[in-house]
Amino acid sequence: MARDAASWLDADLTAINVSIDSLDARQFHLITGQDKLRQVMDGIDAAFSSGLKKVKVNTVLMRDVNHQQLGVFLHWIKPRPIQLLFIKLMEKGQGGALLFHQMPIYPVK
Repeated sequence: MARDAASWLDADLTAINVSIDSLDARQFHLITGQDKLRQVMDGIDAAFSSGLKKVKVNTVLMRDVNHQQLGVFLHWIKPRPIQLLFIKLMEKGQGGALLFHQMPIYPVK
C-alpha cells in the first residue's frame, strides 16, 4: 500500500477503504492468515502523507476473538481523520452462511 499511495492522488482518488480486524499483529495474522498489519498501517500513514484526506476503515468485532479491541480502535482513530465502520457478522439461515451487516457510524469525540 505505502509504495502506491502517491499514485492514488495522480489517479484522482480522494479516499481509500481498508479492512482491519485487529490492531494486534499476532491477532491480525490469526484472523487474516497474513502477517501484514505493519504494511497496512504504513499504507494508511502513507495515504495521509501523500495528501489523501479520507481513509475509511472497516472492522468486524467478533465475540471471543477481537471484541475486546473496541477501545483500542477508538484510541487509534481519535487523533486521525479515519472513518471507522463496524461491520456485524451474522449467521443467516440453517446452512450457517455468514452475512456482513454494516453498523451505523457515529462520530468519536
